[in-house]
Amino acid sequence: MALRVFRSNCFHSLENESRKRYLEKLKSVGDIDPYTLKKDELSSDFETFPSICYPDIVNYLLFAPSPLTKEELKNYRSFESYNHFVCGWVRDVAVYSTPNMDNVIITGKVNGLLVLIDKNLMCWVTIAQFLRSLYTI
Repeated sequence: MALRVFRSNCFHSLENESRKRYLEKLKSVGDIDPYTLKKDELSSDFETFPSICYPDIVNYLLFAPSPLTKEELKNYRSFESYNHFVCGWVRDVAVYSTPNMDNVIITGKVNGLLVLIDKNLMCWVTIAQFLRSLYTI
């Protein structure tokens, strides 16, 4: 696989410290910026998605260390995201992976949650093929 060095507008809009964290996350997926992926590079076939269960997400949201404070996230509010997903606010979920990648990139579009936001927001998460780690943006 050829080395990709494309960087998205999102990357270029970040402050220095946030850029460093963003680049660290990209290392887990072969330095590929998910915002630069094209639709034909993604798969919506759920057979290609890694196996992940509700407890995996709970453990991440509650006990993963915060990148800023290094303390447990204890992010109870993010459990609302599950309701957004069930209610259909998340769509166009797709996965990017290659045979030599330990982690995959899962992308999706989220309906703007505020009345003022009229567009769908693209979000992504990286997950280890065998769920050793989980990174979000």
